[in-house]
Amino acid sequence: MELDPPHLKEYPGNFSYFWEKKNRSAVSPIRERPPKLPARRKPPPAPVVVDRQAADRLAVQIERREADKQQLEEALAAAYRKDDHQTGNHLARDLRRVNEEIERLYAEWGEMAL
Repeated sequence: MELDPPHLKEYPGNFSYFWEKKNRSAVSPIRERPPKLPARRKPPPAPVVVDRQAADRLAVQIERREADKQQLEEALAAAYRKDDHQTGNHLARDLRRVNEEIERLYAEWGEMAL
């Protein structure tokens, strides 16, 4: 853009285009549009290679840990029903570890799917 009192001249394009047109306009006052550049396309995302066997092994691990979790929850409830708080506390600690492992396994499985 050039401020030339009292007129305002607009030059579409980059500085090189402006400079070329400015110097040419001193010779010829013809206003031209810059040539259109082809649109840039993003390259397609790289295909994700998933190790099917590793994903299946991970799914089996998750299923096993989910079954362990269910057993621990049932044992924990039974321990507290019997007022066996010491066993209940140990089971609660084990349940917390199993939950953390399940979260880790799901995160790993999710990364494989991406």
